[in-house]
Formats: sequence, C-alpha cells, structure tokens
Amino acid sequence: RMEAQDCVMLFTAVVAAGACPLGQRLSEPWPQPCTQNCSDPFDHSSWDSWLSSHVGSRVIKDGVRYATVNYGGDHSDLYAYLDALCSVDLSTLPQKEYFALMMNAYNAGAVRLIVEHCGEDCESISSVSPRWDRPIVVVGGRTASLDDIEHGAIRSDPKNPMSGTLVGAPVGHPFIEPNLFPVDPRLHVGVNCASRSCPDLHSEAFTGARVDEQLDTLMRAFLADETKGLACAGSTEMKVSKIIAAWYADDFRGQFCDLACFLREYGPEDLRCLTDSNVRISAFAYDWALNSAHAAGAVFALLIALVQ
Repeated sequence: RMEAQDCVMLFTAVVAAGACPLGQRLSEPWPQPCTQNCSDPFDHSSWDSWLSSHVGSRVIKDGVRYATVNYGGDHSDLYAYLDALCSVDLSTLPQKEYFALMMNAYNAGAVRLIVEHCGEDCESISSVSPRWDRPIVVVGGRTASLDDIEHGAIRSDPKNPMSGTLVGAPVGHPFIEPNLFPVDPRLHVGVNCASRSCPDLHSEAFTGARVDEQLDTLMRAFLADETKGLACAGSTEMKVSKIIAAWYADDFRGQFCDLACFLREYGPEDLRCLTDSNVRISAFAYDWALNSAHAAGAVFALLIALVQ
C-alpha cells in the first residue's frame, strides 16, 4: 500500500512534469550573455518567496553549523520559478544577471531533486542516484542536470573534479570564454548541494544587481565558520572546506597568488594562522547529511564520508 509521503512525492512529480516537462539533456552549448540592448532584469520573486519560507535558522549538529532547509510544505513557489526558468531567453540576459540566474537555477534544481526523489525524511543527497547528472531543470528550453549548470555553464571547465568525469553537455561557459581568464571562485558559496558541509543555502535569490555584494558576504560568512569553512589548528596549520582545499582548489588559486592568498583576502582578520606564509592547509571531513532540521546523525554521516 502506498504511504502518504509516497503519494505526496508522486503528486508533486506529476504536477511538475505537467508544468514544464523534462526532456533529454541539452545537446548544444549554452548561449552567450547579452552585451547590448539587453532585457530587463529577470523576475526571481517566486524563488525569493520559496527561500524566505523554507530556509530556517542555523543549528549545529554533529559538530557542523548549517542553515536548516524545510523540504516539506508548499512548493508552489518553487514550481512557479522552475516554470519561469523554462521559458527564459538566456541570450537577452547581461552577464551578471546570467550568472545570478544560473546559480538560482542550480539551487532550485537541487531542492527539486530532494523533494521529488528523496522526500521530506531524506538522510542525504547521496541517497539519490543518479544525482549530479540527472536531468532536473529546464533553463531557456534546455533540459539540464546540476553538473550541466555548474560545470558546463557557471564554471569554465567541463570536468567535474569530484568525479573526474566530463559533463554530458558540450563546454560553453555563459559569461567567460574558456581559458580566457579564471573562473570566479565565489560561485562555490552560491551553489548549494543540500548538505550540511556545503555553504549555506542563501535565504534570498541572487540578482544581477546585487550578485557581487551577495557573494562577497556569503564567502566571508563561510570562511568565518570554524565548523566547516576555515579554522586554525595552531599557528602554522589551518583546516579549510574540502570544496576549497581539495575538489575545487584550482578555481580558488586562479585569481590569487595561491590558495593562502585567497583565504587571507576573504578570511577573518584575527586568525593567527592566516599570517604565516608557510601555513599548512588540510581539509575538514565533509558531512553529506541533508541540511534539514531532522536529517541523519553522526553514524550515517560517517558512513557517507567513508565512501566518498
């Protein structure tokens, strides 16, 4: 007999599919942003509304501080935003608006992944398979996975450094030509992988007008978090998120002399280890437990970490 939660997930999926159906993953590069006679700013208000009602307070569980996300309740605003993304003309968006929209699209897609394929009592995004390369959101008429958006659109490198595989879409960075100049490393606090150790899901939508201010604020807040962002382990050693120290280290080195230079630029001024030019950098263990208020405890998180 079908459980109540299964009924809700099935109904949600049917409603979503009827509104803007997912097709085959995109088979052509993302269009370049607009440079003249561009459209007005995209309307992110429905995503803003979902975030304001579903992103909650910050808590500490199993030693990691994170902003809680409620994956239950009313998702009409989420699907309204996904519908809007479906029909947007990407070629009319200027660079900053394009960047903001793509990060919002990734986050809305990650939420949809949990809502439709994992459920309110989900323990980790790692429970969903496939996850990174599953078709999950339609942007400008192109069905895309989270990998397609992050690596094929937001970053200039089509290779996923976590898996070592190329994304299924042709490379086509939306606002920086590949190899022209380095990717903006702040994007990594803009996209949220629905996990505790990930930078917190921002409680408001990114917009083209404010995206630089928003990302600066989020990066400084993430590096001020000594449970998952940055912490000194003595005066000559620091622990940093695995996103920065391992998986995407090259993204953070691109515009700076080295990784330590980036951390000194955005990290707290009062951390002693940041002043040592010979500081040793290691990574925090990554907690893949879902960033909800009731997600799995330390035992499950440890099991997930062991298979990463």
